[in-house]
Amino acid sequence: MKVKKEEKKIRGSLERSSKIKKRKDKNHIQKVDLKSSKPTFSKLQVLNSLKNEKSENGEKLKRENDKKMFGKSYQKSKFNSEEKTNWPQFKKEKKILKIKRKEGKYKDLSTLIKEVKVIYEKLKCRNTPNKDELSEKLFDLLLKANCMQKFVLAHDTSRIIQCLFRYAPQKIRNIICSELLPITVSMMQSRYAHFCITTMLKYASEDAISQLIESLYGSVIKLCSHNIAGKIMDTIYFEKASKNQKICLRQEFYSDLLVKMKDLNVQKLNDAYNIVQNSKEFILENVKNKLTHLVNKNAMDNSLVHEILLEYIEECREGKSKENCDEFIKICIPVIPHLVTTKNGAKSAIYIFWYSPTKERRAILKILKDHLLKICTHEHGHQLILAIVNGLDDTKAVKKLIIDPLMESFHEILTNQYGRKVLHWLISPADKEIFHPNFINFLDNGLIYSKKDKKMRRNEIFEQIEQLILEKIKENPRICISNSSIGLLVSAFLKEISGDKSREIFQLISMEISSPTWKVENCVEELAIEDTGMHHVLKKILKQDITRKEKGEATLAEELLKNLSDNTIGLWIAKNRGCFVLILLFEALDKEKQEYFKKNFKLHTNTLEKSPHTGAKILLQKIKS
Repeated sequence: MKVKKEEKKIRGSLERSSKIKKRKDKNHIQKVDLKSSKPTFSKLQVLNSLKNEKSENGEKLKRENDKKMFGKSYQKSKFNSEEKTNWPQFKKEKKILKIKRKEGKYKDLSTLIKEVKVIYEKLKCRNTPNKDELSEKLFDLLLKANCMQKFVLAHDTSRIIQCLFRYAPQKIRNIICSELLPITVSMMQSRYAHFCITTMLKYASEDAISQLIESLYGSVIKLCSHNIAGKIMDTIYFEKASKNQKICLRQEFYSDLLVKMKDLNVQKLNDAYNIVQNSKEFILENVKNKLTHLVNKNAMDNSLVHEILLEYIEECREGKSKENCDEFIKICIPVIPHLVTTKNGAKSAIYIFWYSPTKERRAILKILKDHLLKICTHEHGHQLILAIVNGLDDTKAVKKLIIDPLMESFHEILTNQYGRKVLHWLISPADKEIFHPNFINFLDNGLIYSKKDKKMRRNEIFEQIEQLILEKIKENPRICISNSSIGLLVSAFLKEISGDKSREIFQLISMEISSPTWKVENCVEELAIEDTGMHHVLKKILKQDITRKEKGEATLAEELLKNLSDNTIGLWIAKNRGCFVLILLFEALDKEKQEYFKKNFKLHTNTLEKSPHTGAKILLQKIKS
């Protein structure tokens, strides 16, 4: 009945307005009967006008309620644009409103929060004495009010508990942990409370940390897929969890049965098949669904997830599950930069590259291009680059998308220990002095998925990189012999090149070595010739000179003999290792140059006779012979 009355009123008002004003729009909703002069209106128009009237009434009620609540502090000038706003007064009113809202939210705890904040301000200062007493006082207030769980999840009070946990004695810390254990899952996901979890992991006892980890059972996948909680789960699994706890955390990915019923015998994915017969396909499908959920959530930068991913890829390459694995690998391609942060993740990324077809391999290279420098200089990430260089048939794509960008930041890669490994593989692949034989065999397993001959591919890559490295050495020859690790890379490069190219480098390097001020990085006091690593590098290059001499190519020994001054000879003869370098230099020369060497060193025979070193005695014999 009420609705009908309201409709009659609105119809009457619309009729009056239609008589006064005629609408010019042709597309209006108004309908006119030919029989009667009175205009009629559609239901849609009536309902819209009802809604507008209700919204206006609602705004009026809100204004009246605000006036009753806040009295004079409420001003009409907020809504009236004609009047000028008094900004200082407006800010004061806003602060008052904020305080009143907080008091309304925490009616019972508003006085307690004020008391607690006063103690917190003192406790957080470094120079505050008697912090144990303050922390006990603060803890008693929170424990009596039974508000610890409420305080942790709030944005302003979570810092108070974080500070209390940091400075409190161990007994109080254990009680706080027991109070907060029921809500650890929600704390991990909270924007503010997750900081309290990190402090608990840092300062809590081992028993309290193990209880915290056990409280997460049943919601591992939920936490791993969360933006905030995923990072904490990574630190828990990688640093804090014990061996048995790691097994329990992994089991939640395998099967829903193992979420509730933990079994320590199920340590790996293949152990989960023994629980139920003929359940391999079902378990693999379950693991795949959980991993795809994490990929879609972009939550793959996690050591726990990387281990599960590696287990899944290694298990699903046989039988019916191979098709599902191929589908899953396509999904994982955009996430490869997040996988190379751990050992298991880098290995799984290598498998993804191997099992991908040629088109998707190029897509992987394009994805890695933006992160290439970080991946090359990473402990585990550089292994993926080595696998790509070793297994990709398209060597032009390798030059365009890997070698050229690397050469732009050559100095950073050369001074990094993992970056040098990438350069070393490009120069002399599968060098057993640098790479472990097991790792070389692992990379060679991926050659099954490539068609080109191994030697041909490696020769093509070296031809592409040879001239680029020569130019970089010419720009800065001093860096090539700045330390032993870079020197090993240069010696490997000198072994591969030949002809006039090697002569130019030998001339530049010999100028640096023969100077009396030549010293190794981070060792100002000691001469470079006395450094163990640098001594090994020089011996290696001079031994290579013997084979070069037989081929009739340029050698480092010849260039050193030209540039060695009496001052540098005197410094080298005084040292045992210097004498041994000179012996190798003598052996690498031909007969004519050896005679020239003897004439120059006859002046230093007295110092060699007085020297107690064995190297000096051998060198003296060489000169006198």
